[in-house]
Amino acid sequence: MSRSWSLIVGLVLTAIAGYADAIGFSRLGGLYTSFTSGNTTQFVVHLGHGEVHAAILQALPVIAFLVGGMRSSP
Repeated sequence: MSRSWSLIVGLVLTAIAGYADAIGFSRLGGLYTSFTSGNTTQFVVHLGHGEVHAAILQALPVIAFLVGGMRSSP
């Protein structure tokens, strides 16, 4: 695969991930669907403000990501 083709594929995949994250964020009420760092940041912000329920909601996708990663490893 040529370098320009790799760049085009990378840009398209990045755009799809951003689109999926934006739709998920708006539909799920502030939960990021493809970027775990956003959920981790929001988790800490809510926890720091004493909003335990909101912090738990932000932690769920992070936990699902970690469990999924552990289950897929050999």
